[in-house]
Amino acid sequence: MANISGASCEKATIEYPLLWEYKAVLQNEVSAKEKIENLLKNENFKIEFSKFSKGGKFISFKIRVFVRDEKHKNAIFELLAKISKIVL
Repeated sequence: MANISGASCEKATIEYPLLWEYKAVLQNEVSAKEKIENLLKNENFKIEFSKFSKGGKFISFKIRVFVRDEKHKNAIFELLAKISKIVL
């Protein structure tokens, strides 16, 4: 975990490859998990249900992907953003 309490504004160093965790929020529909699985079918990943929104309109998942480098990490983020309401 990066130390953000200091006065330094340096970018945290991330050593790749590593397992990166994303959180994606999608419309709550039967195919939500399948959409993610199809999108990441060529990746080394695990997907886990997280929770439903208070009103039940949205569903969230934790997605862990083995990423090679920052470019790969950002590309996965962009892919998830295409089908999700929110990606963290």
